[in-house]
Amino acid sequence: MRNTRPLWYSVIFVAVLVIGSIVGFVAGSLKPTLGLDLEGGLSVILAAPEGTPRDVLDQALENIRNRVDAFGVGEPEIFVTGNNIEIQLPGLAPGTIRTSPKEQYCLEREGSSFGCAADKATADRALGELVVSPQPKTVCVVDGDGKLVDAGKLCFDSQPEAASALTAITVAPRPAPSASPTPSPSPSPSPEKQEQCLIYQGDTFGCFPTLKAANDAKDALKTKTTENTYCVTTPEAGSSPSATPTPSASPSASPSASPAAGVFATLSKDDNPADLPCKLATKGQADSALAGISVAHETEHFCVIGSSGKNLGCYLTREEADARQKETGQQHLLDVIGQTARLEERRVQSIVQSTDPAFATTPLTCATPTEEATPACSFQKLATQDVVYQGTDPQTGLPVKYHLGPVVISGSDISKATAVLQQATSQSFSSGWAVSFQLKGEGVGRFADLTTQLATLRSGDPTKQIAIAVDRTIISS
Repeated sequence: MRNTRPLWYSVIFVAVLVIGSIVGFVAGSLKPTLGLDLEGGLSVILAAPEGTPRDVLDQALENIRNRVDAFGVGEPEIFVTGNNIEIQLPGLAPGTIRTSPKEQYCLEREGSSFGCAADKATADRALGELVVSPQPKTVCVVDGDGKLVDAGKLCFDSQPEAASALTAITVAPRPAPSASPTPSPSPSPSPEKQEQCLIYQGDTFGCFPTLKAANDAKDALKTKTTENTYCVTTPEAGSSPSATPTPSASPSASPSASPAAGVFATLSKDDNPADLPCKLATKGQADSALAGISVAHETEHFCVIGSSGKNLGCYLTREEADARQKETGQQHLLDVIGQTARLEERRVQSIVQSTDPAFATTPLTCATPTEEATPACSFQKLATQDVVYQGTDPQTGLPVKYHLGPVVISGSDISKATAVLQQATSQSFSSGWAVSFQLKGEGVGRFADLTTQLATLRSGDPTKQIAIAVDRTIISS
């Protein structure tokens, strides 16, 4: 009779292995590794144009990684293979919402919060600090009598733009006509006798019989706000010391200017507060907006947690948290991954430092993913408008907000860009890496016009800058 003991050993071993596996799966200690199609993940392949340098692909990879990280996705795999960038996101799932207790007092209006304090007294003081202030909407260059010059063509959207135009106005002899020769036999009178004109960006808008008269007229020019919008803000951030003078105000109103200063700026911004109401057409609308702000007692907040455990933001209402959670969905992530980075060069109109009270009340342009998805935030729509982007002060490392003019050149205007290691010379003592780029089409003329205009400004003028932004973040100014 044949020995069957080895066979029984094998049967017992297989049985133990099966039972152990079942116990492991039930207990959760064993888990199968699923492919992306079974695990519910996402796999994307982006193909670059033929001949794309490896360093460009590597930089694109980092840009994509930064976008993916903002979603709180766990363990993304992003790598370059040949001429492609592959993105694998196993286990991709929308974030979860975690409700947590949090005792605070917040300034709120119509479901929006503008900042919170740990105690009601501080919140009340911050509310009492808010005022309605006019904000320039149209600022024009006017003559000594207050009349618009050049038929109102020198009107701008902000005071810095108008001030910059004022400094760019020059005095020069009247341009010679391009028609047939003049009948006058004396070709070149002296500058003191020759008719002199005021000129801005090549356009003449006023001529005078003598150089002194032209210079006197230029010195008399000034800027004037011809149209305002209205904002709810703090006295320090407003454009005027107070919204309306009230000499006969109640006794309790007068002594409160000094103690309340700066309280609003200290409010917590942890729960994604909204910007204060601004750019309202009339003072009445702004007064109503201010009257609608009250102090509310909040006892909890709602935090969106990504699939990797990363906190993607906390909100005072469930509705705001739900909207943020939807932004972490698969389709929205696909849209973000596939976006081409936006390169913009814009003129700096003004800079708001983080220590300035106006920093908290200066809204960023298209600051949330929800706003970015709207037609109003498209590249084409924003290209012709002023915007506010955030950057970092190179000296202090603190965040700053840049008020920028329309796009001067974009990525589509650049035909070639390369990194160049510059060496110090007798004319330039600076050295290091710089970007050399070539422009094409109309971008050449626009860039030349702007740099020529900036060259006339005094050194240290904050508007003598061109900001470079990628995906609405300032990378250089």
